[in-house]
Amino acid sequence: MEQIKTIFANDWAKLVPQNEAVLLAVSTGADSMALLWLVAHLPSKLRPKINIAYVDHQLRPESQAETRFIQEYCQEQGFPLYWTKWQKKPVTGLEAKARAFRYAFFAEILEKQNIKYLVTAHHADDQAETFLMKLIRGGELQQLTGIKAKRVFEKDKFLVRPLLSFSKAELSDFITKNKIPYFEDQTNQDLSYFRNRVRHKLMPKLKQENAKVLTHIADYEAQLTELYELVAAELPAKLKQLEKTEGYDVTSFQQLSLAWQHQVLRALFAKEKLAVTKQKLAQIQNALVGERPQVALDLGAGREFCRSYQTFYFQKKSAVFEAKAIKTRLEVGKWHKLPHGQVGLFEKATFVFQEGDESLSVSKEQAPFYVRQRLSGDKMPYSQGTKKITRLLIDQKIPAKERAKLWYLVDDKDFVYWVFGIKKTDLSPRAVNAKIQYIIVYRRDDRREEKIDE
Repeated sequence: MEQIKTIFANDWAKLVPQNEAVLLAVSTGADSMALLWLVAHLPSKLRPKINIAYVDHQLRPESQAETRFIQEYCQEQGFPLYWTKWQKKPVTGLEAKARAFRYAFFAEILEKQNIKYLVTAHHADDQAETFLMKLIRGGELQQLTGIKAKRVFEKDKFLVRPLLSFSKAELSDFITKNKIPYFEDQTNQDLSYFRNRVRHKLMPKLKQENAKVLTHIADYEAQLTELYELVAAELPAKLKQLEKTEGYDVTSFQQLSLAWQHQVLRALFAKEKLAVTKQKLAQIQNALVGERPQVALDLGAGREFCRSYQTFYFQKKSAVFEAKAIKTRLEVGKWHKLPHGQVGLFEKATFVFQEGDESLSVSKEQAPFYVRQRLSGDKMPYSQGTKKITRLLIDQKIPAKERAKLWYLVDDKDFVYWVFGIKKTDLSPRAVNAKIQYIIVYRRDDRREEKIDE
């Protein structure tokens, strides 16, 4: 008994500063009552101001008796008690939602009472069970780093678990010898819960194979934690090497080792708040080391990954471009405003050019002309046939996210004669020179830009 008290006091001193108030999460079960007793019996210089948080989930008839017990116990011992009832119980996901309700309540009390430390009764068996549950379910290796004895809870608040050095058997023996009152939750025997199956079916067999299995699992978790701390320390520098004005550099990514490529992608997924899956990581890694200059991958939740030549980035998923683009007819002698300039249809003989104006000669027979944005299947007529606009933009190395911003000059049949600022057709007017009456003029807002490819 004295050994447990000594070990607990040493662990406590490392986790909670002296003279700090704490909020103990007490369920009236054996583990939390052992925790309460140990904290209350700390040496006077380490003993904090104790506050108790209790949640009546109202899932069992016994909960009413447990609530009365903790109320009377706290009154006798002089501990402030903060408790609540869970009124709205879900049909599915009971465990997860009950936990969310509890911790939201704990956070509320910490904030209202200006307490920095929330203390829970997780022990070595809980640690091992959680490890095995995550291992069985699958996921990211980082999830196996285990329950930390101390971590940030919310803002300047901390969650502390001072019983991780002790097994369930040690705590049960301690409670018996010290005649500490507690309630047994019968749902802990219900094998319909995953944790209970791990606890009652799997853990006993593992302990039969090796009595030190709890220690070994804790050691593995500690080693994994150390490795991930080393990786986390290096990650900011790796990400900094990749950063560009708009996204990340593909070449710099390709120069990383395969292991660092995987870690960088996981970090970017976390930064973008995206769910990590093995399939998604493999697809993105292949897109970044492959030869395709432009790639878009649907990541779900309205997000997508894009590679555009030597840049990659994450963005909201682009709308499927199939809807009809709105066409505006060009009227002779009038300018039509575009986001980056203006375009107009004029009589060639009377138009006065300004420096930087770009033009396309057209015949009366080709009219009317319109301006619009992209449509699926757009083509440009050439003297040697037609060319798909998609292919043209690839040849011009126009990034995918810039394509939706482009404006086109089209005829009545929706053939594209000009992608403003990018490319125009090489067709001569169909009529003889004497019948050429019009020109289409494109005037940029900033005419100092580089001329288009004629």
